[in-house]
Amino acid sequence: MMPTTTPQAMLNELIDRFNAGDIDGVLTHYEPDAISIDKSGNTSTGEENLRNAFETFFTMKAQLTLVNVKTIVTGDIGCNYSKWEITGEHSDGKILRIKGSAIDVVRRQMNGSWKIVIDNPWGTAIVD
Repeated sequence: MMPTTTPQAMLNELIDRFNAGDIDGVLTHYEPDAISIDKSGNTSTGEENLRNAFETFFTMKAQLTLVNVKTIVTGDIGCNYSKWEITGEHSDGKILRIKGSAIDVVRRQMNGSWKIVIDNPWGTAIVD
């Protein structure tokens, strides 16, 4: 896999890996100590926590779509703002459909690629 040279290219590759059900591919787009934020504003750190969160979606063969993305970069730090939607199917046949507005902090790596440092899929909803 070639290094993703822009935050947007990194997001596109992450979505491709997510929609393919490739959890290891998704996790390559996160720094090892990346922080993930849940809808209540609680944080968790590291690959194991990220893996657990994504596995739930992968069991439903969920598909992720980004509706809109805006990225702001200064130096080696960037902030992605996006609207997203995930659809899938629970084991009981119920359809899953969730939406959100994410704010993610990304950092340029030594090889020029970008990785997520803080993954906040709920954006400002965590302060509501």
